[in-house]
Amino acid sequence: MLKFWLLVACVRRQKAGGRRQKAGGRRQEAEGRRQEAEGRRQKAGGRREERFYSRLVILAVLH
Repeated sequence: MLKFWLLVACVRRQKAGGRRQKAGGRRQEAEGRRQEAEGRRQKAGGRREERFYSRLVILAVLH
């Protein structure tokens, strides 16, 4: 009977370890998504600046 309960405890610990690993993976995925979104935002900001400067150049040339 003791062996049975030791086996049950062992299986439970293994399951808990797997859950912990899963949670860690999800956390990493979320962090990656956050960084990607940040990169996109920076790219968009850069494009806006480029457009602004190109308009300035056009205005300067016309005057």
